[in-house]
Order: sequence, then C-alpha cells, then structure tokens
Amino acid sequence: MSNINEILVREFFEMSGFVVKANRKFVPKGKASKRGVDFFIINLNPNQNKELEAFVLDGESAKSVQNAVIRIEPWHTDKFYPSVINKDEGLLDFLHPDNLKEAQKILKTDDFKKILVISNLPANREMCDKSEKILKQKGIDYLLTFPTMLSWLIKTVKSNKNYYSDELELLRILKHYKLFKKSQLELFKK
Repeated sequence: MSNINEILVREFFEMSGFVVKANRKFVPKGKASKRGVDFFIINLNPNQNKELEAFVLDGESAKSVQNAVIRIEPWHTDKFYPSVINKDEGLLDFLHPDNLKEAQKILKTDDFKKILVISNLPANREMCDKSEKILKQKGIDYLLTFPTMLSWLIKTVKSNKNYYSDELELLRILKHYKLFKKSQLELFKK
C-alpha cells in the first residue's frame, strides 16, 4: 500500500482528536507478509453521549468512537461489491483472534471497534446494502470511505494556516487557490 493512504488516514484521525499508533509488522525473511491491523486509535476526547447508528462513518460520527483497530484497503479504482468482499481472503485478516489479542494489549481494553477504511461502496443501493451486510456479518463495526474522509479533511484544513504534514499542506495550498469545487449543496444555501 502506498504510504500516502496511511498518512491521510492518520491525519484524519489525529485531526479528529485521536492518538494513532501504527502497527509494526515484522515479517521474517522468506515468509509471506500478512497485513493485519494498520493502526490502533485511542480517542482523547470521547463523546460518551453519542450512540453511533450509522455503519458508514463521516467526519463527525468518527469522533464518537473511543478505541479502534483500523485496516486500510485503498483500492481507489475498485468498489467493494459483495463479490469482491467474498473473494478476497486476506481482506479481513486483521480480525484474526491473534490480531485482536494484540489490540487488547496495545489499547489496554477489550472494548474497541473494528474499522475498515475503503475506497468506496457500490453506487447501487441494493449492492451497497449487501456489501454492508456481509462486512457486518464478518465482524466489521464501521466503514470509512476515502471520499468521505478526504472531503472532511479538505473542509477542515484552513487555507490560511501552515501545516507540518506535507499532505495537509498540499490540501491547504489546493484549497487556497480554489482548486476544489464547492459542494453542490452550497448551491441551495440562502
């Protein structure tokens, strides 16, 4: 996976008030690499009063998650159709009991969510519902899509502030020069 995908996910959660710990994956020479968990996150300002109903997180609902393990699958040219989910055996290997035991040690609790960050769900509502149902059945608590995450980052980044992150700085510069289109919803704003 490209490092940019991990950095964007890290920035999203850090800007939302989380501590993000990358999972160090040691692969012995000659062994096949297994992806497992990408990040462990702990919310520094958990909103105890909000119960999340939506399966697909947005920028605001993500702030209500307290602790979680994150897996990033940035297949930007694909969508997560039911057939794709069922075919890819390694997609959900981060839910393996060994990975979840490790998460318990790192997060110091067994009360954590399992979040899958994906490119996107199918546009067709029926296919989208089927994909969500399969992922829930397999143990995923929440989904976060790259379009939702990137939109939130673009909205949150301030064009008159410098950032230490190259990725956020790039978003800031693009925003400053008005290279992002305004949301279509703003057309109807009074």
